Amino acid sequence: MRFFEKKSSSVLLNISDYAKECKNFDNTLKNISTSYDKEIIFGLTIVGAFFINNNKLLIRDDKNNEKKLGAIKEVAKYLNSLEDDKDQNQWEGLLDEKNFIIQKKYYDQTIKKKLSFNFLEEKIIDELGNFCQKLKIFRNACILLNSKSEKLEIRSPFEFLRIIQEEGKKSFSIQRFKGLGEMNPDELWETTLNPKNNTLLKVKYSNNGEANVTKPNEKDHEIFKILMGDDVLPRKEFIMKNAIKVSNLDV
Repeated sequence: MRFFEKKSSSVLLNISDYAKECKNFDNTLKNISTSYDKEIIFGLTIVGAFFINNNKLLIRDDKNNEKKLGAIKEVAKYLNSLEDDKDQNQWEGLLDEKNFIIQKKYYDQTIKKKLSFNFLEEKIIDELGNFCQKLKIFRNACILLNSKSEKLEIRSPFEFLRIIQEEGKKSFSIQRFKGLGEMNPDELWETTLNPKNNTLLKVKYSNNGEANVTKPNEKDHEIFKILMGDDVLPRKEFIMKNAIKVSNLDV
């Protein structure tokens, strides 16, 4: 696959680096309080509103709100570019005394979203400021050339991440086995028997708090019989009784 900006198609971009940044950005947004509108935060980040210059957030020191108004108008413009139906009513960027606002008409209703200016005082702003620089390429269309040499136009980091994950899944298949006996020899070697891939742990018995006891006692034999024996019912009862106590589970 190849990835590049549409306006400068000769400059290839590093797919893995951008996939990592898009994933980190996604996780950062998820960790922001739901009291703040994340769609506006997303848009402000992409258009560079949280850019920090000489340790100053320019949009915070905006006495006449000109920078804030310019930023939210760019957010509306950017969000409109992501819409599949270009004929529907468009987002409009506005301000009131305390909030960034985007709104649009939807039939007889007006959809309005707000983000308080107080968000500019949050510590997360520094992190978002870093993403402003790294993800600015998504302000304009980018092109991803997939494994079939198809050109996919991308405008959003989340769309980029989704396509990368879908393309990655095409290169491998997932199989599940109930036990080692169901595997073919080559699969058994690759997943379990190959010393380069497996990890062997030595199990030591511990009786009455004594460590490194290698001889099992009657209780050890009993639990082994329950978990590995031919009688299914005791094993089922054991699992139902102890499942809630599990803290580490490898599936």
